[in-house]
Amino acid sequence: MRGLDYYQRTVFEVVATGLGAQNALLGGGRYDGLVEELGGPSIPGFGFAAGMERLVLVMGENARQGAETDLLLIGLGEAGFRASLGMARTLRASGLRVAMPLAERPMGAQLKRAERLGARFALFVGATELERGRYGLKNLASGEQIEVDAAGIDAVVRKERTGHGR
Repeated sequence: MRGLDYYQRTVFEVVATGLGAQNALLGGGRYDGLVEELGGPSIPGFGFAAGMERLVLVMGENARQGAETDLLLIGLGEAGFRASLGMARTLRASGLRVAMPLAERPMGAQLKRAERLGARFALFVGATELERGRYGLKNLASGEQIEVDAAGIDAVVRKERTGHGR
């Protein structure tokens, strides 16, 4: 991490216990005048720096384990891919751990990603599903697939998460 000597006025530093003398995780603040001091125009600035290795050390075992994924959205075609972005936001707001497609990809590639993530469910989102308002929800452990509406997604996944669906 960089020193805080060129910051001024509002300055912050986040430190952790248990790291010894080098306990700063991140720090930053305003650096009005720094650009001018380096030969540029007089403009205000703000910045920060983080020590990634220190953050990982503080996170400990949690940094090495992947977070459990409740549901992976499988975007089918452009319409499904685009719709999955908003659906992911809505489902996350309800408390589900949701992964979404990072790019338009074939369904098989997306299902392989679901396996790598350890997702418990896959939700198929395509133009047909969007038009009907009903989606295929597949339990990836059992292989069972059901059809649900948007309101039912959260209930089915949450029921399985708490163990009441077994």
